[in-house]
Amino acid sequence: MSKRRNAVVVVVCKAPERGRVKTRLAREIGDDKALRVYALMMAALFANLGTSSSYDVCPCVDGNLNLVHAGTIDAVAQHGDSLGERICNATRDCNAYEKKIVIGSDTPNITSDIIHQAVDALDTSDVVIGPAVDGGYYLIGMNELRESIFDDIPWSTDAVFIETCRRIESAGLTYDVLPEMRDIDTLEDLNAVMPELLS
Repeated sequence: MSKRRNAVVVVVCKAPERGRVKTRLAREIGDDKALRVYALMMAALFANLGTSSSYDVCPCVDGNLNLVHAGTIDAVAQHGDSLGERICNATRDCNAYEKKIVIGSDTPNITSDIIHQAVDALDTSDVVIGPAVDGGYYLIGMNELRESIFDDIPWSTDAVFIETCRRIESAGLTYDVLPEMRDIDTLEDLNAVMPELLS
């Protein structure tokens, strides 16, 4: 991995393939529209992240790496069974960086300002986390990988953020909380966040 900055934003995402992306949304709008929306979400996210003097952007891809043409450094493959394992492995793959920030592709309206807040937060805190409206989180950043904060988390429930904060506190770590944002998982979410993607 070619390191350019002292911070990296790892975007955990799927390769844009029909039937494999936005499956909850696809049940409402169909596979073809869901694929189109996902591709637009990805494009919006990477455009928002832009090119920064503060951080690199590394796509961490489930699926065909050749279908993801974004980021400031080469894409890497996801590995691990649970989401927690994948986040840990993605962080470990980027361990050359002092600050590791992991985001998903479900919050395309994340801006570079949010990322800069996360980078700055890691100057004084061990962990930074961005809560999602649905009870999960859209961003987690660390100076050092702390695997214990990902153990036995009830993924895909509304308790993810609260349980993760408890694990952080139990580990004796300090953390900052970013502004709450809304993921796009359903048609209701899409209409609330980026309805223009349906046009």
